[in-house]
Amino acid sequence: MAEQRYRILVSHREVLYKFATFLLSHSDGSFYFHLVRKGKSASYWIYGLDLGAAAVEDLTEVEEARRKGIDISYHSSGLIHYKNTSNEKIAGEPLHHVTQHFCFAKYSIPAIYKLDVHQKALTDSDFVITLPPNLTGRIQFSVCVSPLHEPQIVRAEYGVNILFPQLFSVNVVLDRECLPVPKKLSESFVFVTPRQGLFHSQPMNKDFALTEFHKKLTGSKGIIVYAPNDKGLYRVVFSVPMRIPPKIDIEFMVSGFTVDIVEKTKAHALFRVLNKHGHLVKDLIGIKGIELNSEL
Repeated sequence: MAEQRYRILVSHREVLYKFATFLLSHSDGSFYFHLVRKGKSASYWIYGLDLGAAAVEDLTEVEEARRKGIDISYHSSGLIHYKNTSNEKIAGEPLHHVTQHFCFAKYSIPAIYKLDVHQKALTDSDFVITLPPNLTGRIQFSVCVSPLHEPQIVRAEYGVNILFPQLFSVNVVLDRECLPVPKKLSESFVFVTPRQGLFHSQPMNKDFALTEFHKKLTGSKGIIVYAPNDKGLYRVVFSVPMRIPPKIDIEFMVSGFTVDIVEKTKAHALFRVLNKHGHLVKDLIGIKGIELNSEL
């Protein structure tokens, strides 16, 4: 199954700016979101926000070089990792069972023109947020996950709603108001995460979450076999996690082929098909049956 990374761009006064890229990985059932900025900062600041009092807490400078771009990975189990930030992880709902709107990141930008300019041609797969020409000063975006049947984008004037059929939607929207920013950071980009997620810890075992993700994605209740990718790799997702990585026996519709297991876990396996000469076969070979055995 092909996986594609998409771009989110911001358009303002006929100039396109880089904002983010994203990818839904079928290999591990995770959603990857990258806030795009080139270069490094010599130091950075961390602080907390008391939203009730709209007050800044514990403003601290960290004298350490850090990439300006920020990576977020929202895993099928509900665990959300923030790389290159002070808050490392929180827990949301598993991606196969999103039942409520949840904003897991906010991005405060000192001015639109401070984003990196996008100079390449647009493609049909690009998502573009078009902002009004009279918008100036600091702006803020929220990145949220929602159930498919409740796209929150309808409540926002400027943003994009990204649909992942059978699973969930991701909303990237311009907030009406910005969270408070310390005066000494008035020209800085500010990345904001919740102190706590919807759960205190990861709500679901990663192996069970992966099998449930693929069952929801495909509508299947049994073993799922994906056709080979451009490297000739088949993916098998088990109907339920096994006690241990199982022994796998595969029978093909035509004789003369053997299986080369490349990777195996409690939830899935990757394999290649070899012909009678031991050469890789990238074409799809019909499978008659698969047997899993995980006896201890």
